[in-house]
This record gives sequence, structure tokens and C-alpha cells, in this order.
Amino acid sequence: KYRYVDRISAWRNKNLPKTTSIDTVFYPFSGPDATNPLAFFPDAKDFTLVGLEPVGCVPSNPSDFSPEYWPALRKGWQSAVALGFFKTEDMEHDLAEGSAGGVLPVLLFLIARAGNTIVDVTPTAINANGSLVAPSPTMKTETNGIVIQFRATQQPSNGKGKAAPPAPVRTLRYFALNLTNTRLKRKPGTTKYLNDLPFTAALVKSASYLMHKRYFSEIRTTILAKSAVVIEDDSGIPYHYFDQTMWDVHLFGAYDKPIDLFKNWVQDDLKAAYDAKQNVQPLDFGISYKFRMGESNLLLALRKK
Repeated sequence: KYRYVDRISAWRNKNLPKTTSIDTVFYPFSGPDATNPLAFFPDAKDFTLVGLEPVGCVPSNPSDFSPEYWPALRKGWQSAVALGFFKTEDMEHDLAEGSAGGVLPVLLFLIARAGNTIVDVTPTAINANGSLVAPSPTMKTETNGIVIQFRATQQPSNGKGKAAPPAPVRTLRYFALNLTNTRLKRKPGTTKYLNDLPFTAALVKSASYLMHKRYFSEIRTTILAKSAVVIEDDSGIPYHYFDQTMWDVHLFGAYDKPIDLFKNWVQDDLKAAYDAKQNVQPLDFGISYKFRMGESNLLLALRKK
């Protein structure tokens, strides 16, 4: 915890302006990663996560927790604990085919592990009108999802007075959705829902450099149009899309080139900015694909008023 979440907290307290109020967060290409949005935006009330992996479910009765369930759940999040990100190929197998199928068990585990109590879990779906509805076999919908309501776990009274009132309930929604332009075009209600989100902050990490490609331009445009704050690594939105007349851009850590798997997505302008050492600050934790200390990078973009 100290090596990662606590250091994110220190980074956030130092670098996010105290006047920046963040109530809502959008995290595309997230998989079941609840840890990072909760760490970077601990005061937000509403989180929307989008990933390819199915929602899944959890057993409804204690007797349904088979001997295979807990090892499968542990396997579903072990790469994130070890490396700081979920591997797509691992999720395709562990979260789609395993005993702990889908992202829901991992989301619940990580939310609780961050010091929260689960209040409610409700299936949801986006219909052709862009509204959230309760899924039904008789109703045609575009995109399936889950709504998780949670609150910070109340600490016991120290015996010197009344216990503190319950913490406010917060909401995390996860949608199983392919964000390519062609898939979004086939889902006008889902596109409308995303465009109507009141999110003020976006988080992008370990995103396979997808928004560097022209066929992910729609979601890239949506993020840039709606966000007041963007926190990302170099696998997110390319550096040159952050117009310096519209954004205050701050760079952290180090950037040389992507890992070999993504070697075609070198950003020469980002490298030049890091090499110039202007507006570049240290980063004392590892994040994303280059997760070793001293190799990671982070970009913080604040929309100018």
C-alpha cells in the first residue's frame, strides 16, 4: 500500500489544485481496476468505468462459493497487484472463462480493499435512447453494465463520544463496451449516454495506445471535450492533442519509448518535451507498463479557465 496508493495520495495532494472540485470521473479501457480511480480521485462521488470484459456475477449463496472460486478470484487480480495493471490476454481467460467470471468479483474486492463497504449491487443497461434501464429479457438494450454503491467503512467509536455519521454513498458504474468508432456508431444510445456524462475528470492508463489510432478518435474527442482534468500515461491520448492554449500540461517522471510490445507508438514531441526538462517533475512511484521506479511517466492536463 505504501509503495503505490499512499504515494499516489501524496502526488495528488501536491499537484491537483485545491480549488479543483472533482465529483465525477471517467475511466475508459479500465478493465476491473477500481484501485486507481479511487486513489487518484478519493473525493469523487461518481465513477464510470468501461472495459471489454463482461460484467459477470458473484454467487448468491454461501454454499455456491466452490473451492475453485477464491483461487480464481485471486488469479483475476494478481497481475494488477504485481505489475500495477491488468493484462488484456489474462483477463480474456481469467475473467471470461474462470470460476470468478466477469469483472464484478474483482471490482467488489478492490473497492472493499480500499476501505469501503458495499451498499448495493444492481445490474443496469443502456437503451437506444441513451437512458439507464433495468435489464429485462423482453427489452432490447445496447450495453450491459453494473452499478455498485459503496461508502467508506465507518470506524468504531473510540469510546469518548458518539460514532461518526455514515459516510456518503458513492457510485461506480462499469460497462462492457468496445470503444472503437464503428462499434459506437452501431450504438447511438450508448454514444449519447457517454456524451451526456457530467464527468469532470478522466483517467487513462495502460490503455494499449488505442487512442493513438484513428478508429478510436470518437472516444478521444469526447474525453478532450468534456474533461476539466486528465491524468494519463503515454498510452492514453497523444501529447500533441493537448492544445497548449487550452490546457496547462504538466509532465512527471521519465519518458524514452514504450515497451517493445508497443514500440511503434513512440511520441517524438513528448520525448522532446521530457528531454527539454521544462515543466517536468519527479514521479516517486511506478505506474502502467513501465512500472519500475524511475521509468514511469504521467501527464496531468488542467483545462484553462
